[in-house]
Amino acid sequence: MEFGGYIILGAVFAGLLFLGAAAVLWWAYRDGQFSDLETGSRTIFDDEEEPEGEQTDFFPKQNPEKPDEAPRRGE
Repeated sequence: MEFGGYIILGAVFAGLLFLGAAAVLWWAYRDGQFSDLETGSRTIFDDEEEPEGEQTDFFPKQNPEKPDEAPRRGE
């Protein structure tokens, strides 16, 4: 394949990538993901949801009473 063929192939892949990104953004806008950005950004810093020094999230199938215990394979 000559150099021009690679440029055309790259342009086709870039166009497909652009169309895919545009489709995902359109879907997110239509689904309402961009309707309220301020509330979602404030919930990260809310002290009431996760108190300091207390773990509230755990790995799947991990015992909350023993957070240092790793889950075994096959469970």
